Amino acid sequence: MLGQYLLCFLLLALVAAPGCRQPAQQADTAAATLAARLGSCLPEAEPEDSLKLAITAVTRTREETSLRLVAYTISEPADFYLPVYLMSRGRWLINEQGRAYLLDEQCREYKLKGRRIPAGKTASPQGLVQLKAGQAFELTLSFPPLPETVQAGALIYGKRVLPFSLLKTAP
Repeated sequence: MLGQYLLCFLLLALVAAPGCRQPAQQADTAAATLAARLGSCLPEAEPEDSLKLAITAVTRTREETSLRLVAYTISEPADFYLPVYLMSRGRWLINEQGRAYLLDEQCREYKLKGRRIPAGKTASPQGLVQLKAGQAFELTLSFPPLPETVQAGALIYGKRVLPFSLLKTAP
């Protein structure tokens, strides 16, 4: 499963690589190096079950890096746990045990700062959202700002690993 993520990441990195004007061989080498660096620090991912997760947007500003995350099911109901801030532990936890954080290609960790749920959506105080078959739930996760030099990373959500790449913005 992690191999599939890295392959998808590699393809995304090829498209988003700043060296698109370089010969194809140099771009391939740069993307492979980037994927290898990130892959070296990723935790072991759990296989997907009936609950699917997808990153639909990554936004980088001076104040934060936000990821829009969608949890969805296809044919079976599933439980989805949101991160909940536990004052007694002083941190965000998923189902009282997992964490949500970002890793960049230099293996630097960025801790979760907050979460935003769209108006009209609710979850239990423990962060539980029960999804019926074919249902989706969207939320935005807020992290410290990623440096401009970061080209790729991964969201670690409990035991799930979701790689992403960042396109350079025009000046």
